[in-house]
Amino acid sequence: AVVKRGVMSLYKFGLAFENTRETDYVTEKVFEVLRAGAVPVYLGAPNWREFVPMDHSVIDASDFESPTELGLYLKHLSANETLYREYHRWREQPLPAQVAELEATSFHWNLCRVCGWWQQNFSGRAG
Repeated sequence: AVVKRGVMSLYKFGLAFENTRETDYVTEKVFEVLRAGAVPVYLGAPNWREFVPMDHSVIDASDFESPTELGLYLKHLSANETLYREYHRWREQPLPAQVAELEATSFHWNLCRVCGWWQQNFSGRAG
């Protein structure tokens, strides 16, 4: 996950396409791109806005008529730093309560908590 995030952080945009487009099916894909500092290009749950920091933090691929139209929009954003920064404005504000709760209970965070607990309780002990 660390290597993946490092690679994604080199890019302005990251694809976050779900395996299905079912309501409430929002996986770690969109959050991994957000954590990496890129803007997710999302295709998935129709109610994704309920799970992300703000509407304008993600680009919904289904809003575009074609991949070409989406590509032209991404190119336009890449060339206009002011418009691109709008997709990062959420980073300057506290997370909405629902998003903060999701983040606090995510697999990534819980894995970090397990590692911290392990280190605190078993660090330095011989097997």
